[in-house]
Amino acid sequence: MIDLHKREFDKAIRTLLSLNLKFLVIDPDGNHHGELKIAVEEPKIYKTRIRKYPHGSLTKYLLPYIHSIKEKESVLIPVDQFDGLSLQGCFGSIANKVWGTGNYSTSVHPEGLMVFRKISEATYEQQKIF
Repeated sequence: MIDLHKREFDKAIRTLLSLNLKFLVIDPDGNHHGELKIAVEEPKIYKTRIRKYPHGSLTKYLLPYIHSIKEKESVLIPVDQFDGLSLQGCFGSIANKVWGTGNYSTSVHPEGLMVFRKISEATYEQQKIF
């Protein structure tokens, strides 16, 4: 460091020390000034979630039903090897993407998942016009 820079740097360090502040300053030469410790960032540990069913198995099971249900139609999807709430959650996710929000309703029964596909807004508007 140039003498002028060194003098101003030392003055700043003395000022920080006189104020009883905790600090850490690293000068251009790599020297550490102050008492503050450098925090070492811990690596993140990602937890893997234990799934009830293999990835994609619910979707694969439900897609044929979703594509076959017509408007104003009610269908009972058998539970098979899945539980009703898992089927309902997966069905809702797919149905929102395919039919849109609010165009279906579901309820869980011991025999399976009862699905009612409502009339969509576009179809409703077309029927109102004709």
